[in-house]
Amino acid sequence: MKRKVDPVRELRKIVTRGEGPNLEFKHNTSNVEKMVKELVAFANTEGGKLLVGVADNGQLWGLKRADEEVFQLKKAISKYVFPPFQHKISVVALSEKKGIITVDVPKSRRRPHFFKQHQYKAGLAFIRINDECVATSKEQLDLL
Repeated sequence: MKRKVDPVRELRKIVTRGEGPNLEFKHNTSNVEKMVKELVAFANTEGGKLLVGVADNGQLWGLKRADEEVFQLKKAISKYVFPPFQHKISVVALSEKKGIITVDVPKSRRRPHFFKQHQYKAGLAFIRINDECVATSKEQLDLL
């Protein structure tokens, strides 16, 4: 008989690894553009997971309206990312009122991806170096 997986327990296990090349925590969604840059960086490097509602120290705070925040995040991804990349967004419920948004991004085969802030300007490509999201240099962009 297969044991039922507790999503909160699994989330706590992931968080104990701490931020790194494939894991980023965001306390809230106050800067959705920064979150999209992180996702672009994951797609352009080795992939990764963004957890929203988690403090830098790993404490699970949760978001009160996680489903509404997911809608805003999806909107921002479609607005700022070119070309689109694969990703999966879900919510892990901490309680009836709070949840953690998880965004899984695999390493993309269609690199490079760009964060386009303005419709008529070329965007910036980002990569992940250790636990940092960094704009690429021309040389790094050529390697992608």
